[in-house]
Amino acid sequence: MVFFLKNAANDGVGSLLEQNGFMKKFSLTACFIACFFAASICRADRNLNHLGYTLSWHDEFDGTNLNSSKWNVSVGYNNANSELEYYSATNVYVNNGLLVLESDKAVQGGQTSYTSGKVTSSGKFDQLYGWFEWNGRIPAGRGLWPAYWMLNNVSWPPEIDVMETIGTLTYCNTMSLHWGPLPAGCTYPWDCGHTENTQYCGGTDFSAAFHAFAVDWEPTGCTYYIDGVARYSAGYLGNCTNNMYLIMNTAVGGSWPGSPDGTTPFPAYNQIDYVHVFKPLAGRYPLLNSGFESGEGAHDFNDWNTYDNGNIQADPVTANARSGNRAVQIWGRNNGQDNATGIYQDLSASGGETWQASVWARNRPGDLPQGGNVGNLKLEFSDTSGNVLARTQRTVLSQASGTNYGRFLVSAVAPFATQRARIVMEYFQTSNGAGSVNFDDARLDLLLKTPNVLSNGGFEFGASGWTPYGASWTNFSFNTDASVALNGTNYFKVYGQFNNAQNFSGVFQDRACSAGSSFTGEGGAFTLSSDAIAAGNTAWIEVTFRDAATNILALYRSAVLDSTMASGTWLDLPITNQYDPGTYAKTGTVTNLSAPAGTVFVRYQVVFFQPANNPGGSLYFDQLALTPAVTQTLPLISAISPDGSMPFMGTANTFDFTVGSALAMNTNGVRVTLDGWDVSSKLSFSGASNLFNVSLVGIAPNTAHSVAITATNSAGTTTTNVTFDTFSQSNLVVEAEDFDYSGGKFLDNPAPSSAAATNGYFGRVGFNYFDEYYITYAGVHSYRAGDNIATEATSDFLRQKYYAAQMTNSAVADYDVGWWSAGAWLNYTRTVPAGNYYVYARLAGGGGNYSVRLDQVTAGRGTTSQTTRLLGHCSAAGRGWQNWDWVPLLATNGQPAVVPLGGVSTLRMTTAGNVNANFYLLTPAPTAPVLQAAQVGANFKLSIPTQAGFSYLELFKNDLADANWKVMNILVGDGTTQTIIDPIGGTRRFYMVLVQ
Repeated sequence: MVFFLKNAANDGVGSLLEQNGFMKKFSLTACFIACFFAASICRADRNLNHLGYTLSWHDEFDGTNLNSSKWNVSVGYNNANSELEYYSATNVYVNNGLLVLESDKAVQGGQTSYTSGKVTSSGKFDQLYGWFEWNGRIPAGRGLWPAYWMLNNVSWPPEIDVMETIGTLTYCNTMSLHWGPLPAGCTYPWDCGHTENTQYCGGTDFSAAFHAFAVDWEPTGCTYYIDGVARYSAGYLGNCTNNMYLIMNTAVGGSWPGSPDGTTPFPAYNQIDYVHVFKPLAGRYPLLNSGFESGEGAHDFNDWNTYDNGNIQADPVTANARSGNRAVQIWGRNNGQDNATGIYQDLSASGGETWQASVWARNRPGDLPQGGNVGNLKLEFSDTSGNVLARTQRTVLSQASGTNYGRFLVSAVAPFATQRARIVMEYFQTSNGAGSVNFDDARLDLLLKTPNVLSNGGFEFGASGWTPYGASWTNFSFNTDASVALNGTNYFKVYGQFNNAQNFSGVFQDRACSAGSSFTGEGGAFTLSSDAIAAGNTAWIEVTFRDAATNILALYRSAVLDSTMASGTWLDLPITNQYDPGTYAKTGTVTNLSAPAGTVFVRYQVVFFQPANNPGGSLYFDQLALTPAVTQTLPLISAISPDGSMPFMGTANTFDFTVGSALAMNTNGVRVTLDGWDVSSKLSFSGASNLFNVSLVGIAPNTAHSVAITATNSAGTTTTNVTFDTFSQSNLVVEAEDFDYSGGKFLDNPAPSSAAATNGYFGRVGFNYFDEYYITYAGVHSYRAGDNIATEATSDFLRQKYYAAQMTNSAVADYDVGWWSAGAWLNYTRTVPAGNYYVYARLAGGGGNYSVRLDQVTAGRGTTSQTTRLLGHCSAAGRGWQNWDWVPLLATNGQPAVVPLGGVSTLRMTTAGNVNANFYLLTPAPTAPVLQAAQVGANFKLSIPTQAGFSYLELFKNDLADANWKVMNILVGDGTTQTIIDPIGGTRRFYMVLVQ
């Protein structure tokens, strides 16, 4: 709702105020670091040591034939999707360490046919949850459709599509989750809202080199990765809860890619270098009980730990929860000393990963922290022994903080040797200062993981992937001791050859790559005090780039270890020293290891040198890594909250997100448009120039919002759009299935039920022409079985009242009105508090546009002689029968309709067809504020009486002819008159206030 300042002395469209020769005129009408890695074309990352997981199944395709104990070769036509290929066994083969799925074209007798390859692991391998990764190089060409995906042997859907690309868009990858069970009448999941997917187009041609495509399938959803970077998350699994097997194929033709043409190159090759599957270790999944809803005991909650025996409990006032019914309440120990009390949880992590901890927090109403008492949020990283390696802390609450929830974040890169990431919420008390704080809805997110080009860098599989040099394996060993290993249980031990001559020993790995590739490298080294490296011995880690004749073109080394190194502790050895490959003289230090012209492969090597007098001692190595270096990368916009993934998320008045960048950027590079208004000047920032936490305060409650975020650095601009709502579930909600019955009868505040009840609509029957008008009886009638209007269980978000009801009766469900034919109408009667309301309908359409008309029954409710008046229409474009949208009621002028109601009121919804309805939500509409303007000295003062529950966007122009209004301030209504001070600048200015 928009209000302009109006001067009572002038009923025209404007008025002028003269202020010491200065005039202002008032118009008078009633919110997985998406980085791009360097273009290394090393063929594969064959890392079999995936921290936080254990290897459960893999195939490197290193033999000469496909392993029939792992794979089935499909033969026959696929009749789905209008595809053209015939899957043939001759189109599947192993060559040079690659599985090849070949696609071919044949013309015989004037008829064109196509053959292709497909393999599955059905009946030979399947798994529930975990990390599933393919490394492949896909074919390009019109009509080609390569895919890496998963199905189960129980039902379809579900289906998880990890890599799905068409040959004319090889720089794009579509990642999808399809689930069931499908509602009656729905054939395909994407037609009825049972699909979550996205098409990621990052500018990388996936047909030009090998790339890793992975999905982290968890009980809470799927996160999709490309080359180790999280690109998409799907958060609703449906029936995706059974073991799934693997599929790789290339379809030819079909409804998506179209048919091949004369430009399509045949034969075409889908090349797969490896498939790796890992099972998660305990703690790998996202935070458990993140909303603190279960298991509160003595100073504890399910899945959380506490320290210092402080005062921690579930807040006894359920209304103090930000979501659900519980929030953590923490206060001091009152022991006369400074003390800290905390609650924390760990997840598996590894060095080089970027993590973010976040939580919603506030001062507890009526119990504000006093003196120096504060609430802290910490992000900690620890090693295998539990030692804290790094800690990032942010004080989020103090005596001056408010009692509204705000979201707070800290982000950091895990240091070398990290095994665990930890989120900590802490209350620090000075002396015996009073007060307490609330924490709710915590998150600990892995934003970026970097791929390791090395295979078995942690030696968990012994010698696998490594080649010895010097004396074969006689002076090496692969030891198993979790108390010694840097991470995991294994490490590599090396010592001299004791051959009475100087000698070099070690292991190495080669990886094919090309000029221009760039890497970072490191590893851990350790010497035992009882077998310390003796004087004269030296060791280091080395990376060399070589040509086809194995000549060294570039040489890099870590620091050189000798007898002066500390024993009994692991040392980090980053490879940062550059040497002349001809003279072996050190020439400088670098950040990235760059492949020069002529490079054919890169060698990573552990070197142990023993002089001729053969001194003793040994060294251990572990967690060796060679990773593609982050170079000119676009910024990443992540950790958006609320992110619109489900309704009713934005109950606070803040919008938060994180911007990460490998390149330095400043705050001017971050822009936000809220509902069409540029609010960038109102953003607040914390963090460093390469990782900003951004907040916007003043987001209007009880509104559906759209936000556009752009982040720009020297590499370019990233844009993210998000839609979300800030509706409260405490608003007046009318369920679509709870329409009038028995000739105008109704119930206020009906309760969800699974059987007939005195306070529920289950089983009630509406009278035709009295309570409803139906066109067809088609469809299911699950909720009101005897009624002519179809009602079905909905897949929409499970709201709090249904969640609470299911705690005592699991049969309770939420329903929608379906098979709602054009012209059918339903009456809804309730006793409504007097006031003005906006109306939002929760609707879904099967495709194409739809519209629902809202009328108020002005007389004759429960009879056949009803009179009505039009209030407006709810219209939108359908995205599927169970893809739900907030659709506002608009008046005939296209503006939000203000509906005055009070007492017993009857509203009528009439459909034009092609729509399902879940519920209708009524939110308060604001009262037009009477704006006051005055000159105060050299300033202009604009006074705005505000209402609690609304936000006020103050806009200005210097000239009405200016193209756009600019945002001056955002006010959060609190029932007081708030003021905006604007210095008088010698030119006129126009003001407008937008109330939401």
